[in-house]
Amino acid sequence: MKIVRNEVEIELTDEELLQAHQEQEQIFIRENVQENMQEYIDKEIYEQVKEDEEFLNSAAYWYEKYKKDFGCDHEYSLQEAFREAIRERDRTIEQRRQKKHGKCI
Repeated sequence: MKIVRNEVEIELTDEELLQAHQEQEQIFIRENVQENMQEYIDKEIYEQVKEDEEFLNSAAYWYEKYKKDFGCDHEYSLQEAFREAIRERDRTIEQRRQKKHGKCI
């Protein structure tokens, strides 16, 4: 496929085209996750994670997993993506706390 950027014609291989498509898809999924966060998670948690790259990446991963791999609809995929990302975040916080302060008995 040929594209034109800044008046320069560039020919993409099939692999490069696939990679570009996948990158755009990831950008779309992540933007979709960011745009819907307030609707699906508590305000207090939202304020903590709205710019957290790790959380956003996790939610985007889970959204794609539920949507593509499990065949769930958009709404359910978003709901479960945020639930999974919050669960992962909580586990990470607890692991860091245990590493710093030791395990509670």
